[in-house]
Amino acid sequence: MSYKYINEDKFKNDRAKNSRISGIVTMIIGAVFWFIGIFLTIQEHDKGFLIMFGIIGLFFIIGGIYIYNQVKVIEKKLRALDDPNSKSYRKKQAELEEERQRYLKNAEKHKSLKFILRFRKTVISFILTFICVALTLFFMLIGTISIILLIFDFCLIVSFIYTLGGGQYRVLMNGYAEHGLDSDEAESDFAESRAYMVSNDVMSVSSRFFLSTSEAIILSLEDIVWVYSSFDIIDHYRRGGMYNYSTRQYCLMFGLDNGMLIKAQCPESLCPLIIDDVVQNGYSITSGYSDELTELFTADPEHFRNAVKPTENITYTPVGPEFKA
Repeated sequence: MSYKYINEDKFKNDRAKNSRISGIVTMIIGAVFWFIGIFLTIQEHDKGFLIMFGIIGLFFIIGGIYIYNQVKVIEKKLRALDDPNSKSYRKKQAELEEERQRYLKNAEKHKSLKFILRFRKTVISFILTFICVALTLFFMLIGTISIILLIFDFCLIVSFIYTLGGGQYRVLMNGYAEHGLDSDEAESDFAESRAYMVSNDVMSVSSRFFLSTSEAIILSLEDIVWVYSSFDIIDHYRRGGMYNYSTRQYCLMFGLDNGMLIKAQCPESLCPLIIDDVVQNGYSITSGYSDELTELFTADPEHFRNAVKPTENITYTPVGPEFKA
């Protein structure tokens, strides 16, 4: 069985082996303390040694058992995240639903693109830059110079200048211009959209466009014929190259009538809201994923919109690659 939240082969062959070895070594250390306590008690005829070293040894033994069993505990926890009947799964879904409700609550209450991408981002960038530069100056005053901080300062200052000059805003306005809209028309379209703040960026759907400011993606709903949610697998490693765990990076996949498949990173909780908005505002857009839909889209994307769609095997939950060793 391949678990969706861990690479089973890496987990068992790498992480499990290390945890079991660490657990056994820790238990052996505990046993050594017990041996020392028994030896000194016999030699000195004082049970105090047995009590003192026995307690220390007991802590090591309990710790060793805990470390040894961590593989099974973590594996069980991760497996539960994909079991609809588990408490962990229900808790995660409840948290996602709370996030969705927060997105929906603020979807209609948003400022202009100019405010979000120029004023708001400039203020945040200035605050971060000021704090980092002040911290660097403080360390310099006490005689310490950090190369890492200086590099970080330089990057923040460049980012602040870029934001102050409206770099990202200009890029998006150029994107709208490619669709025939000037800045006033673009702002008007955005004002009527449902917009969702994602950290310091925004994703929105209007009656005409899907927008993701973080990736400067502007898609006309007239061009979209298919949409579904997906995820990539990101493996995380400990120092030394040892596999630790894996996470999902969620995204939206947009199939266009010219055959292109566009990916836009998106929080898991927000994906279904964006899909609903796109389907409701677009014309005959298919949602959900199946291998049959993939084959149909690949074969003839231009006529995908009006093609007869197979209804079996379609999933509306995020799809992703299987783990590979």
